[in-house]
Amino acid sequence: MKMHINSLFSIASASGFPPLAFLFFSASSSISNGRGSELAQLFGTSFFESGTIPKPKPDVYLYAMHQLNATPQQCIAVEDSIPGASAAISAGIKTFGYTRFSSNPQNTEKALKALGVQECFNHWPHFINLI
Repeated sequence: MKMHINSLFSIASASGFPPLAFLFFSASSSISNGRGSELAQLFGTSFFESGTIPKPKPDVYLYAMHQLNATPQQCIAVEDSIPGASAAISAGIKTFGYTRFSSNPQNTEKALKALGVQECFNHWPHFINLI
């Protein structure tokens, strides 16, 4: 059974997992492609993007945590790139690697884990078991 990411997060929320905040490289593109309204229904309207200070600098994560009054211990990051994972880890956030879009998932997983990513996965239903 194929599970849509929104369904997965709805299940997680109903199971007592805390709300998550999404940090997009381009929040505006996610909103304009229609996914923003779906995500806002699940998580509210807290969307953040890196702006002029791109990853691997942790600024987007630090800003989001400040705006949400959250600590790194209250956050989880899912990143699919070395710069993204570096940013989240530098911000002190428990980080997971998503390898589905990688042209070489095994090498990507190895590189992400070398940075300090907790675990990697390539299908969203596996993520629920990791957290």
